[in-house]
Amino acid sequence: MIRIISGTKKNLQLAVAPNVTRPLTDRIKASIFDLIREFIPNNFVLDIFAGSGAFGLECLSRGALHADFVENDATAIQIIFQNIQKAKFQLSSNVYETNAEQFLKSTKNRYRLVFLDPPFNLLEKSSYLPLVAKIIEPNALVILRIPVKENWEDPRALALTQVYQKKYGESLVAFYRN
Repeated sequence: MIRIISGTKKNLQLAVAPNVTRPLTDRIKASIFDLIREFIPNNFVLDIFAGSGAFGLECLSRGALHADFVENDATAIQIIFQNIQKAKFQLSSNVYETNAEQFLKSTKNRYRLVFLDPPFNLLEKSSYLPLVAKIIEPNALVILRIPVKENWEDPRALALTQVYQKKYGESLVAFYRN
């Protein structure tokens, strides 16, 4: 089990789909949220490859207006719905059961904060940042979590500038701004 670490739903336990997701540890989550607190209140959040929905739910707990969750695994989708219901965020969230690339190409929504946490074994991660760049508001923040082993500098992501990165065990978390 994981939990929401702050806000109106602090310490609420969340379910995780077994063998489907790599949930953020409290340490990584606390570090990220200490840095992004200004991007959360009254904004729209997108949680891509949502897994359990923990990132978007943490944002809602901390004052985000709305969170969209994108996930294509049926088991994870059930867990996301369960966690949203448990947190009572049904009116401030949408869940999209679809491929992330398809969602990014078709959505008309715009976001101020995007969390992109593709499966570590997904080979074509580099195609997502240019797509995300097209659906974010001015001065938005995009957070990407990838394996430390990956050397990822995508020249197609010129619309975004990396402004921060930090290693956490086998994860690298990078922040991008437009």
